[in-house]
Amino acid sequence: MNVRHFADWGREEAKQQSINGVQVINVGVWDGQPVPGREWVVPGWILPRAITLIAGAGGTGKSLLIQQWLSAISLGDVFIGVRGTAPVTCLYVNCEDDLEELHRRQVTIAKAFGRRIASYDGRMHLIVRMGMDNPLGVIGKDGRFCPSVLYHEIREATLEIGAKVIALDNAMQLFVGNLNDPREVTVFCNALSRLALDCDAAVVLAGHVAKGAGSEFAGTMAWENAVRTRLLLKRELNEKGEEIEDSDRRILTRGKANSARKGEGLSMIWHDGAFYGEGDIARTDGRRAVEEAAFLRCLDAAMEQRRNVSHMPGKNYAPAIFAHMREAGGVGKRAFEHAMERLFNDSTIIANQELWRHERRRLPVHGIARNETGQPRTSARTTPAPTSAPTAHNPRITPAQPRTQTPPYPSDRAGGAAGCPANEEDYDIEAGPQPVPDEPGYLALLEAELSLVPQHAPDGVEPELPEPWL
Repeated sequence: MNVRHFADWGREEAKQQSINGVQVINVGVWDGQPVPGREWVVPGWILPRAITLIAGAGGTGKSLLIQQWLSAISLGDVFIGVRGTAPVTCLYVNCEDDLEELHRRQVTIAKAFGRRIASYDGRMHLIVRMGMDNPLGVIGKDGRFCPSVLYHEIREATLEIGAKVIALDNAMQLFVGNLNDPREVTVFCNALSRLALDCDAAVVLAGHVAKGAGSEFAGTMAWENAVRTRLLLKRELNEKGEEIEDSDRRILTRGKANSARKGEGLSMIWHDGAFYGEGDIARTDGRRAVEEAAFLRCLDAAMEQRRNVSHMPGKNYAPAIFAHMREAGGVGKRAFEHAMERLFNDSTIIANQELWRHERRRLPVHGIARNETGQPRTSARTTPAPTSAPTAHNPRITPAQPRTQTPPYPSDRAGGAAGCPANEEDYDIEAGPQPVPDEPGYLALLEAELSLVPQHAPDGVEPELPEPWL
């Protein structure tokens, strides 16, 4: 296929003469002149200075398809196996979604292409018309199309930003005539063709299909005859040729093409808020699996080295530490952040788990750990212990001073009370005075435990020790 760089539009002017106001071209002057190549926005799918109709049933994803396709065209990205001939500025006029929805959608689109939102600065533009009066014009009694203010605003905006693709979503909002009237539909499509010629831009129009089985567009045949290309977006079909309602797979086919083969199709899968090609989704899942496996390898290595890591940014931030470990296998910090969130979401790992005890302070060390049970678990440090009614030897502990189920002293040495060194060698005498642990809540916890020890008892009466010290 002979494809020209359509961004450099410039047509050779044939010799013309005016006869009674009509421009007549003498084709004989073309003798010996080079034949101009076919211009395309997307080869085989979208023509410049012409109308492309994309029809589909409600809920198939026409709006997402158009916004994602324009995003790809604006930066020259490959989308569902095809790429535009050159990156060009695009304008998307949407009449049915609010700004927040379009924002969310653009984020998922950027993620699908591996782009940042800032990449679309000056390249992708939106006009949001939800809830407004959106006709592009009306047809007068004389049969002429009378453009509305919105028509002129779109035209001026297109010329101002230099857009080469205009997407209008959708025909039901922009056309106020009779869908089944061939004359009115033709006049409306001629107005869109005039817009395409005036702006040197391709016009993509979103439309619907009729309710009847096998319908490929709604209304008169003029919708097909008045456009240069008609595309149909539909769901995956079963053995009987019926659409599978709950399928995430979509098929885009050419129902009409003046300059390409009719019937060819592109397959895509809806995944994580965007459309992906068949191969793209497999590569995406494979890459994520590699990143998650690398995260778990690094976590296991850190545990063996007794290095606790955290999900909170700081000196123990897991993604930052893992990115420099040999086990990372080239996975970077940002990829580890996304992998960590996915592993948290499916309960593969848990935060704030007790890992081991500090060698000197004997306090529990917390961090990220594998979820060995495979069941969702809550953080060990976020579940408050139940409190009992206050007594003489058991004052109520306030929520700011929670009781812990683990004693603040070790109980793994033989002899004596729980946590008391059994032999002299167990004391670290040469270490000198030990610093006060800075674990949050430690002092409050220690005061609560000491308050349980009786201060005095009457002569001849054995003091009653509280249960935690028996």
